[in-house]
Amino acid sequence: MKKWICVILSFMLFSCEKKPKEIIRPVVVKTIQKTPENIEYEYLGVVIPKKESSIAFRVSGPVKKMDLNVGDYVREGDLIAKIDDRDYIVQLEMAEKKVSAAKNMYLAATAISENANSQFKRVKKLYNEKAISKKIYEETLSKMKAAASSELASLSQYEAALEGVKNARNQLSDTTLISPFSGYISKIYFDEGSIIGVGIPIVTLSSQDKNRVKINVSDSDLDKIEKMRKAEFLISEKKFMLEKLVASRVKGINEVAYPVVFNFLEENVLTSDLEGIVKITLENDIKGRNLIPLEAIFGEKEKMYVWVLKDGKVMKKEINNIQVYDLKNILGEGVIEGESVVTKGVNELSEGQSVKQVTEVM
Repeated sequence: MKKWICVILSFMLFSCEKKPKEIIRPVVVKTIQKTPENIEYEYLGVVIPKKESSIAFRVSGPVKKMDLNVGDYVREGDLIAKIDDRDYIVQLEMAEKKVSAAKNMYLAATAISENANSQFKRVKKLYNEKAISKKIYEETLSKMKAAASSELASLSQYEAALEGVKNARNQLSDTTLISPFSGYISKIYFDEGSIIGVGIPIVTLSSQDKNRVKINVSDSDLDKIEKMRKAEFLISEKKFMLEKLVASRVKGINEVAYPVVFNFLEENVLTSDLEGIVKITLENDIKGRNLIPLEAIFGEKEKMYVWVLKDGKVMKKEINNIQVYDLKNILGEGVIEGESVVTKGVNELSEGQSVKQVTEVM
């Protein structure tokens, strides 16, 4: 009897034990979306002037006068700087003296040549009349040729002296540096008293009318630029529409990228060297496809799957026709837009398991 009582009590105790509680795993999900119609790329852009020139002297010497500061506005024809011109004045005076001497020599040679030519004409007439000997004729002819040759040589020296004066005057004029166009002084490299060499920039002059924006892109990005739908320059929460002016296929000096220049489509007061973001919008060549997070994919038996969350439970769906889209997403078939797929906790789930959606901690 006691034995049966023990059996009954054991059965009752076993029946009263609670069933194991189902484990509800926390998961992070993302929603399946279609690839966008447009793609946006952003580049660092800088405002540049329509015209910018490094202004330099054509002659060398110490800077005698320069009264400019960065940001000063100069008009076309205004004085930028002046070199000490004393040496160039002396050079011009010497060149003018050479011209005077060469001119006198040329005039003298011309007179001798004209006289020799007159004598030859007279001797030639007498020789034709057989009034003088052949020897006298040939001597007169030789003197005429020599005089003519001397005249030509004197003329060449005279012309060279005139060219020397012209060059000396140009160099004297070049001691004054004039602004080639109206604009702002954006950079100053030397001050008064500095000794400047030929062609070495002394200032940079930037125009302020219709400024532009420049970006630098890689070789692969050049093709994207060609297909752009629109471009915008973003700065200080303001947006300026752009149009592409030129995309260079040649890299600039000391540059590793290709410059692309845009025009502003509207007037603005942006100054040179301001930096902002150039946003390029392109048509997406791959649009309307399912965009699946790469981290949602897992493999089983040489097939690829995702966990789809519905009504608090997960179910496995096979993904086909997989194609790489970018570093974080793939393209594929087997899910539909709007479905939620698990991206965190993928390898800890089983078919039909209950889960709790949580927010991913960044």
